[in-house]
Amino acid sequence: MDTVNIVDKIQKLLALAESPNENEAFLALQKANALLKDYNLTLNDLHKYDFKIKESILKLEQYKSYEIVLFNTIAEWNLCQCLMTTDTQKVKHLHFIGREHNVITTFEFINYIVEKIQTLVRMQNKMNKYSIELYKLGLFVSLTNKIKQEIQQNKNNTNEKALVVKNNAEILDYIKAKYNKNMTTGKLTTADALKHAKEMQAYIQGYKDGSNISLYQQIHNKNV
Repeated sequence: MDTVNIVDKIQKLLALAESPNENEAFLALQKANALLKDYNLTLNDLHKYDFKIKESILKLEQYKSYEIVLFNTIAEWNLCQCLMTTDTQKVKHLHFIGREHNVITTFEFINYIVEKIQTLVRMQNKMNKYSIELYKLGLFVSLTNKIKQEIQQNKNNTNEKALVVKNNAEILDYIKAKYNKNMTTGKLTTADALKHAKEMQAYIQGYKDGSNISLYQQIHNKNV
């Protein structure tokens, strides 16, 4: 398929992403993002859209460390970067920075995963509060590892490498222009969150259930 047809297909998917049906919109964005990666296209190739570096911010007060690790991994998978800041009230924020469609896809996917996890947690009505927390930890760590495997596979793709380099350069230019040296950065890790939880049955069950959550969905019955 030539580039013109691919761009046209991506444009149709992005138009479909305006659907009021949240699931349909998310799937369309996900597929458009995959096509951009597969064909090494830049956002400037899509002439009907003005794609710029976008930033969305998430307050971290209500999130545990293992949840933040997963969000960071999802962002990386979607060619975005996460940076942390602390405001004057000592509240931490997680900044998602990347091309607009990548940031949108990241948030849509986070919402999808959180909803799946909440559904699974509600089903564990025989667990006590402590076991529920270990079960949730297992879910989040399992999904984080699963997505990291996807990221590693993408690194072996030549087209993907080129797109990652271009995206990272654009994001770094944005960060330097806006934040200069005021941004606190650092890799997130699950080491503190894990502790001895791997020995606990609730954690093991959560890890197993997390591995069964699909990272990919198909768009059905859509001629795009």
